[in-house]
Amino acid sequence: VDEDIDPTNEGDVLWAVATRCDPATSIDIVKNCWGTPLDPLLPPEQRKELFSNYRAYTNPGGLNVFSVFVKKPFIGKAPDAEKTAYRWISGELMTYYHEWKIEYSSEDIFDCMSSGVPHQHAVNRIIARKETG
Repeated sequence: VDEDIDPTNEGDVLWAVATRCDPATSIDIVKNCWGTPLDPLLPPEQRKELFSNYRAYTNPGGLNVFSVFVKKPFIGKAPDAEKTAYRWISGELMTYYHEWKIEYSSEDIFDCMSSGVPHQHAVNRIIARKETG
């Protein structure tokens, strides 16, 4: 999105995409990467290469937007979690974007009923912009 759009405001972002986006020139297809780092089956040893690809294939001024589940000692695994799931370490996502402009970053805990059993998740979110100069 352009500098006049607040990337943390979903309505502003959707309006900008709907009114200013030319799919032929405004959308980047990132190749050689997993579909999403939110995928809890992504092993930690593959994260460095994955994010290297995301950063390399992002145009100057482009955004990387991610949300990942993080480990917290006071929140257990979800009842329906995959046995091979790998949660992130709190703050780990930020380490991949220390040279980028951080437009938004948060860590939140939310209640969930995905398995029919009440439980909680902790999540880190980031919106990072690759600077142009």
